[in-house]
Amino acid sequence: MIARVLGPLRVTMNGVSVVPTALKARKLLAVLILNRGRVVQRAAIERELWGLDVPMSASTGIQNCVMQIRKSIGRALDGGPSDRLPKETLITEATGYRLEVPGEQFDIVGYHRLVSAAGEAEARGDLSQASAELSNALKLWRDAPLADVPAPCCTRTCCGWRRTARRC
Repeated sequence: MIARVLGPLRVTMNGVSVVPTALKARKLLAVLILNRGRVVQRAAIERELWGLDVPMSASTGIQNCVMQIRKSIGRALDGGPSDRLPKETLITEATGYRLEVPGEQFDIVGYHRLVSAAGEAEARGDLSQASAELSNALKLWRDAPLADVPAPCCTRTCCGWRRTARRC
């Protein structure tokens, strides 16, 4: 899986987009990517998708979003080198859902790695290397983070990234 969140949400597997067209499913995918490898509790998902106005049908709505994401993942996995099933990628847990992706490539992981390397270079007094690392980190940004995914968690998380980028 390749996920790009430093700009509009772009997620591909085997070169095929797995971003659902439905807004709530897109929001859920973004939240799962931001929390990759960790369980996202159902209550947190409800807040992300509906805010404080959670409908009685929220559980069904979440299940529909999960189904849409798994369907997209299934299409991407068909004919690809992986023998994984969509349910092994987007996992149902007792209290929520978890995105488990081996061999992941996320732009935000690369961004944090480069910013960290810049800090280490600066600590060594190698300002030229620090500058180069920060420049490479900034090149990963395509637009405002998750520009096409209006969700509170995404907004809070992305604000922290922007503060770090401004220090660059």
